Amino acid sequence: MLVRVGSAEALREALEIARLLGAEPLARLATRRLRELGARVPRGPYGAARENRAGLTARQLEVLQLVVDGRTNAEIADELVVSLRTAEHHVAAVLAKLGAPSRREVARRAGDLGLVLAA
Repeated sequence: MLVRVGSAEALREALEIARLLGAEPLARLATRRLRELGARVPRGPYGAARENRAGLTARQLEVLQLVVDGRTNAEIADELVVSLRTAEHHVAAVLAKLGAPSRREVARRAGDLGLVLAA
């Protein structure tokens, strides 16, 4: 239905859903319609993000493992040699991609998906 709405916003949402589901024909249709509107077509996942069901990048997989290991954001920042703010953004992205409201839940979902080693 989103593809039929025809607005760029609806088409981008349709494209994202199609990519998550692996519905390539629908993704191509949404992409074509976005281009016809002259709208920006978002890039799909690349590299490691294509290799796991959650669409996590290689860095996000590192962060996920550290979260599962019980590390705080400050410890994650130290381990990855990034700022605390960057570590917070990485953790937030991981929680969002896994649809988890908490670190405990993200650990459970990651385990269910086989994305991490047990803590």
